[in-house]
Amino acid sequence: MIGQRIRELRASKGLSLQQVAVALGVTRASVSKWEQGHTHPEHSRLDQIAQLFGVPCTHLLTQGSAPPPRSYPIVDYAKHTRVDEFVRRLRSHSNQSYLSAFRASEGSFYMRMMSSEVKNLWLTSIHPGSLVLFDPALPHTTDDLIYAHDARGDCQLLYAKSEQGARYYQAFIGNKDLYHEGDYLVVLGVAVEMVMITRLKQSQPPTV
Repeated sequence: MIGQRIRELRASKGLSLQQVAVALGVTRASVSKWEQGHTHPEHSRLDQIAQLFGVPCTHLLTQGSAPPPRSYPIVDYAKHTRVDEFVRRLRSHSNQSYLSAFRASEGSFYMRMMSSEVKNLWLTSIHPGSLVLFDPALPHTTDDLIYAHDARGDCQLLYAKSEQGARYYQAFIGNKDLYHEGDYLVVLGVAVEMVMITRLKQSQPPTV
């Protein structure tokens, strides 16, 4: 079951056995044996495999065929972006995209976090070059990372926080609470997953 799921996910990403092996720090033969059901990956490695393919760990353990992957557009994160500029970049036909088995809603997008931005944002759990998937249809709760714009049309990455029952939104620049409950704020997406990638590839037929 796990082997079938790994093969399906590898094919959906257009990755070869060798590429998966290198990313996971194992041999090509090991990945091949997993896919054929001759052996199984160690339990401690499941999180690493799930992160590589951008799926929840439970997805590797479920029975039945995997849902068809969906492709989501990628926009680079940039500070001080206006919402009209963000929308223009999001709809650009020249955008790269990333196939994911994660079932986000229509209009979801990946945001690529560059090394300098990750440092400036103090996002210790988000690594340079990673992709963060934002879903515009999900409601946000305390401690969610959101991408939103204010009444001036300025976009921000914010953490939703709560203190004594009152919600506020913490900005990363200066680590201060920039917005409070009741302020005009339009949420463009709630972060639902992070994908670690070493090289971004356009969709292509799988190599076996």
